[in-house]
Amino acid sequence: MASIVRPPFVLGFAIVVSAACAPAGSELGEVVQALETFENQEPAFDYFVAKGLTETQSAGIVGNLSAESGVDPTIRQLGGGPGRGLAQWQVGGRWDTTSGDNVLDYAAEQGADPLSLPLQLDFIWYELTEFPSYGLTKLRATTTAGAAAISFATNFEGCPACDSSKRVQYANDVLARFGAGSGPGSSSGQPAAEPCLVDATGDEGECLTTSECAALGSHVSTPGYCPGADDVQCCTPVVTTADGGSPRQDASSGGVSSSGADPVDPAGADHGEPAAEGGCSSASSGSPAGVCVLFVAALGLSHRRRRRPVR
Repeated sequence: MASIVRPPFVLGFAIVVSAACAPAGSELGEVVQALETFENQEPAFDYFVAKGLTETQSAGIVGNLSAESGVDPTIRQLGGGPGRGLAQWQVGGRWDTTSGDNVLDYAAEQGADPLSLPLQLDFIWYELTEFPSYGLTKLRATTTAGAAAISFATNFEGCPACDSSKRVQYANDVLARFGAGSGPGSSSGQPAAEPCLVDATGDEGECLTTSECAALGSHVSTPGYCPGADDVQCCTPVVTTADGGSPRQDASSGGVSSSGADPVDPAGADHGEPAAEGGCSSASSGSPAGVCVLFVAALGLSHRRRRRPVR
């Protein structure tokens, strides 16, 4: 396989700003967070491409890992929360307990360090290929990095109602920097999914074809909020919980932490990695609380425009 010459990139200086958690659709939620880059993004991207996934699908996975952990296999959830590692698998679940499906048992079987990057990438692939509910088939049906990021968040991370905008941003950035194509989109040149907002409900999503949205599962298409063909509509998550309340976690395994607590290093000191889902901790109550951490590039803030219905 011919080697790919990848353009250099610059790590931006980040300022950490604390603010109270804001509801979806608020002005705070309209800020597009400046992206940090992480040293393990490229090897993780290359790993999933080597497994046979497309560049867009691989970027979708790495976009999620960037939001969850900064692609750091040694990271722990802020405040002593249960999340661990690349995908923030939970203590008491897929990190150390779930029968036949936990990181520590898998590492012991492989004779490998559970905190190593290769082991955790292998474990993600093991889960995707051994457990259909984690969505490999749906992931393989996606054709844009944004759709892949949403699919992975919904099915593998067990978080269909998580704010997808940051994960999609990371996915498109990873694809642009490490993919063989010439910018966001698929390696064949397909444009990246465009963000959209359904004003009537305040739900944020991506402009996808109705068939691609349906393939994600737990999502619905709403017409009138996206440019282009009639079948390109705003694809947003459908929130379903046992009690009709806050977004569900991965009930099948006690699962992956998509609760949005800031990741921290193994020593317990916050080292400024990106906060999953904007840093709103809901590890204890299952509802947004605590502190949001926004990363603001030194070059300034950019704001995402609300998309209005196409007339």
